[in-house]
Amino acid sequence: MRAPLPSGAYAPSSVRQVSSAGNPVVEFEGEDGRRRTFDFAQCPLPGWHPVLAEVLVQRVGPAGGLRTSTSSLAAWNNLRAFLRFLEALSDCPGDPSALTVAHVNAYTAAEIGRVGPVYGARRADHVWRLLRLEPAAGVIDAAAIGALRLRGVGTPGGGTAGYSDRELALIVDTARRDVMQLRDRLQATETLLGRMSLEPARLTIWSGPTPCGWPKSPPRELLRQKGGRASMPTVHGRSLPSRCS
Repeated sequence: MRAPLPSGAYAPSSVRQVSSAGNPVVEFEGEDGRRRTFDFAQCPLPGWHPVLAEVLVQRVGPAGGLRTSTSSLAAWNNLRAFLRFLEALSDCPGDPSALTVAHVNAYTAAEIGRVGPVYGARRADHVWRLLRLEPAAGVIDAAAIGALRLRGVGTPGGGTAGYSDRELALIVDTARRDVMQLRDRLQATETLLGRMSLEPARLTIWSGPTPCGWPKSPPRELLRQKGGRASMPTVHGRSLPSRCS
């Protein structure tokens, strides 16, 4: 029987709101306890704001992968940079449905020229992870979204995907509980085996299925008298350990 999972599931309070000026606002509280307010009044192209607010809420939610203040801020900053780039284009897409592959290719080329292919790809990836979510994916050309994925340019070093501090603590706590249950079961089994070796007459014959590796005989016949005292039974030719006092 498995130990129950620890309580304390991550439930961030990311909420999409509307400011007094009518702009979408996303309030975020990360599992690191820090809060962020992402106000789309800071972004150009208001025709994009409602859709991007919806996908940002998903990205910083419990299934979105951005659970700390730093990671959510990185996504926000790259999203704003993307909108600023689009605004500066001569054929600026005023809303998500107007985005084309040519717009995206111009953006990725500018990022690569500014910070190099590896970090340019990472910045474009931040945008891709937002635009691939609904409702953005439903109104933007799929080819334009796919153009944000720059394959074959490598990835920056210095980081490896893993668990957050909270997730690791829960995993370790669960493992410890499972180990404690296993220890208790082993101790109880050793106690019963000790009693069996000392008082074989109290045993009853088991008529159920024979455990793997045990001969088909009553338990008392498994005991071998040695020096006037019963020795522990064996499984697959190996003696079971005895730590019973």
